[in-house]
Amino acid sequence: MILNLTQYQTKEIKKINSVKDVTALRTIRKNVLYERLPNFYAIYDEDFDKETKHYIIIYKKKIVTGASLIKKPYSLKNNLKSYQIRGMFTQKLFRKLGFGSHLIKYLLCLAKKDDNLDILWCNSRRNAVDFYINNGFIKSTGFFLIKKIGIHNQLFLDCR
Repeated sequence: MILNLTQYQTKEIKKINSVKDVTALRTIRKNVLYERLPNFYAIYDEDFDKETKHYIIIYKKKIVTGASLIKKPYSLKNNLKSYQIRGMFTQKLFRKLGFGSHLIKYLLCLAKKDDNLDILWCNSRRNAVDFYINNGFIKSTGFFLIKKIGIHNQLFLDCR
């Protein structure tokens, strides 16, 4: 899918799954989200699961935004089919420019077409909670601590 953002050139949203591409995603994930932590924080057990989906936005041949969708039950609505958004990032130079919101909107469009997806949910860092709320997510828990990473809040979006 090609996106045209008014202030930028054409961007490409791409689904990735090759070992090479997911390894590149993990490297950026580490640099953006887990900068001061050991490498294993950026490696998710589910990265190569059959039902895990990875999406990136490419701008000027550079990955600027990415997220992984991991099929995982949502604890407050166990009866619904859900995916966790995990490891969502936008590189520092490209924040507050709409890249992350466009990726969320794209994921929501995919979810609305997918009979196997009712809920998107995430554990958001405190500094990103407003981003998710501005993109239609609803807080479902109070703040909680993920050791060595920081304070988080769980949010969800009903895609039905």
